[in-house]
Amino acid sequence: MVVGGLAVVFHGHARLTADVDLVIDLSPGEAVKTIAALERLGMVPRAPVAARDFVDPEQRRVWIEEKGMTVFSMRDPRRPLVEIDLFVDPPIPFDDLASRAERRMVGAQPVLVASIVDLIAMKRIAARPKDTQDIVALEAILKRKGPAMTEREKPVGSWEEDAERKLVIGLEVDDAERLRWLEEMLVIAFAAGALPRRRDAWGKELEPDEE
Repeated sequence: MVVGGLAVVFHGHARLTADVDLVIDLSPGEAVKTIAALERLGMVPRAPVAARDFVDPEQRRVWIEEKGMTVFSMRDPRRPLVEIDLFVDPPIPFDDLASRAERRMVGAQPVLVASIVDLIAMKRIAARPKDTQDIVALEAILKRKGPAMTEREKPVGSWEEDAERKLVIGLEVDDAERLRWLEEMLVIAFAAGALPRRRDAWGKELEPDEE
């Protein structure tokens, strides 16, 4: 299930994100399917461990307690921009998230995206500056999607506002187009030097004085 910045984009807030955050079913039989699929795609762990170690609940507990790990990062050595972060202990259980998730189509592939309400809850727990910004945007989207939304309330004017209007309301924009837009924005961001916060080998974000 997609969470994090990409889920925010799916719901209609145009913002930059450089990785894919996922919450998966951590039961051993299901977790191994996810790891096997990522390995088939050529993904490898960022940390110096075996990918299959992620399936072991005891190993995840050690990572959390001794390394402060929140996500298990897997990267594509051939494509530096491709990184997937798997929550080692999601703040909201997978089954609860799944019961409220929205199903979106990316091409012919159905994808579960965490609900706006659950995203807001997760971001309140994380409580980073970027999470606070996302909360404001997500709460605005909830308000716009409410029954009281009228034409007068929709953003109009500049091209940025028109793009946001299409993203928020879903006019003429499908999920594949949202992803194409995101890819273009990432290219621009990296070219401009607007790089994301770096992480250590265990997936923990580095503070500015540690980068």
